[in-house]
Amino acid sequence: MKNIRLGLATLLTVALATMASAQNILDPAFRVIKVNGECEIGIPGQDGLLAAEESKAYPYGSTIRTGARSSLVIVLSEGNVVRVLANANLVMDESSSDSKIKNVRLNDGEVEVELNADFHQGGNKLNVETATAVCGAVGTHFRVASRMEQDLRIVIIRVIKGIVKAYGDKFEALELDANDWLSLLSPGDRSFLRLQNMKGEFNIRIKDQTMNDKDIPTKEGNVLKIWQRLIPETNERVITFQLTAPDGSIIEEVVVTIGGGQDAAGAEREGPWTKQEIPTGKENGNPLPPDDFMKDLIDRLLNEENVEFIPENRPPSPPSPTPVGRR
Repeated sequence: MKNIRLGLATLLTVALATMASAQNILDPAFRVIKVNGECEIGIPGQDGLLAAEESKAYPYGSTIRTGARSSLVIVLSEGNVVRVLANANLVMDESSSDSKIKNVRLNDGEVEVELNADFHQGGNKLNVETATAVCGAVGTHFRVASRMEQDLRIVIIRVIKGIVKAYGDKFEALELDANDWLSLLSPGDRSFLRLQNMKGEFNIRIKDQTMNDKDIPTKEGNVLKIWQRLIPETNERVITFQLTAPDGSIIEEVVVTIGGGQDAAGAEREGPWTKQEIPTGKENGNPLPPDDFMKDLIDRLLNEENVEFIPENRPPSPPSPTPVGRR
């Protein structure tokens, strides 16, 4: 009898583990479960975009566009959703080498991601990719917005619950958790990057003069500016990191000179510039626009109204940083 009980207990344990594993298997296609307003989807291999349909599955690689005052909801698997807000343009994609890795390639607009706490189990990953940063999520709830303003790309990452890791060329925000907000601003040629801690406390990792990791603690109002230039005579790159206080005073500055194939971003990650595309810095050694100007652009996005998608029985999210009808 004891052996029978042990056998039943073992079978039950295996069954529960199998059920838990099954719950973490992502669907082979994403499903649209709610459409508000004008939303279009383009399927890979087909010309043009068609009106999005509720309760329909679409293949990864599809393009999604939403109009003004429009939104739709995507389900990756049970309990794991991506809400696409107004005036968005993105591609729902997956890794060609591992279908467990899903990517939201956000060109413009804003998305809100809500994942189960155990989403990552079984090797699942979800990244929201923008022009200046990739946001890697575990089990979490966060929003990412990306817009062009005055020829500058602005990205705002806001974590509502859980943990998000964000990285880009020459930096990594190790852990953004609940109520941490990070903004990134850069021109189209990415000749500089301005990161601002808009809310919370978190570290930003860079490389120091010895090419070792250096973690820079930031608090609300701190700004980290990164720019680099090429020295044509020596073919070296000079990368400058400058951390400032809310009043603009310099807290710390790190200057790294790279030559002979070194990469300040680390061997595991490539930056956006090829050797020929690195800004020379000839026009201006520090090409950043005035800090007040950049801050005003970000603040304006935060204060402008956007259509919120609020599902039933769910409290409203924080005010959206993306404007209505702006491109």
